[in-house]
Amino acid sequence: MLRRWIIGSGLMLLTLGLARAFPSPESLLELRQRTPQFESKVGRALLAVQAKNPGLVPGLARHLIEDLEDEPLQALFDLHADLRARYPHFDAELAQLIEQGQQGRQQFRQRFPRLRSWFLGRVEGLPEQPPRPAAYLAQHHPKLLVGLALSASRLVDEKYPDLPSEWSARPGHQGVVPFMLTRHPDFFSQLVGSLSAEQRREIRQAAVGILQEREAWAKRQPAGRMQEGFEALLTQFPGIAEGWGENRSQQLKRRLEKLPELRQVVLESLHSKHPQLMEKARQSVDRNYPELRQQVREALQEQKIL
Repeated sequence: MLRRWIIGSGLMLLTLGLARAFPSPESLLELRQRTPQFESKVGRALLAVQAKNPGLVPGLARHLIEDLEDEPLQALFDLHADLRARYPHFDAELAQLIEQGQQGRQQFRQRFPRLRSWFLGRVEGLPEQPPRPAAYLAQHHPKLLVGLALSASRLVDEKYPDLPSEWSARPGHQGVVPFMLTRHPDFFSQLVGSLSAEQRREIRQAAVGILQEREAWAKRQPAGRMQEGFEALLTQFPGIAEGWGENRSQQLKRRLEKLPELRQVVLESLHSKHPQLMEKARQSVDRNYPELRQQVREALQEQKIL
């Protein structure tokens, strides 16, 4: 639940941020097609920005959660309703896209069977292991997960009594998200709506605390570690960046085929129901990382992407 809260809030901002960075998904595909080694260059550009801002990813997420509170999550729910109005079978289409994406990632991993061991070896070699969210919750919010589980259980008892048996009878390969989208697409919004203001506040506090620990850990890492790891990855697994990019491009093409007006619906939903959200997000970014946007632009230009 806590992980979904963080992801749900970030997903809306990321989706809209990409929508503003590129005129359309078609333009992103075109940019990839005309830029040799596109994924490797993007990776180097983003890592260059990260090197100038240690702890950037968790820090940026933390500031957005603190500054925007619950609005991104509510915007995501409003968008879901608008997408269902535009595409009556949206949930089933999205579930199919997610399952196809999972299959694509599985095929990608099969091309590089040693990748997991290589990654674990890198983690083992760290001078300091990354903080564990479970340990933070156990120390600072020991009752949070139990309280959320109780809220979910009560909701199932009241509105979804057949869910446990349906879950047991699901196809073995079907994940949680595709299952819920096809069976009970409103469950998560119903669960969030059932939470008290105190529970919501504690979820935000826990998310901020977890991200703050991760940010502090990232700032303690040796300079250049991530860039060195990325170059080692490209050397050890030739073609891995381009293979990943091709997999993502295929997913994007499938999405464009099934949901061609997705970007338009996203922007219209945001402008009509949360017209100030992106401006608040921009102000948060500029206040906490005043040089970030210029750094990203310069890093992409240096890699000859823009």
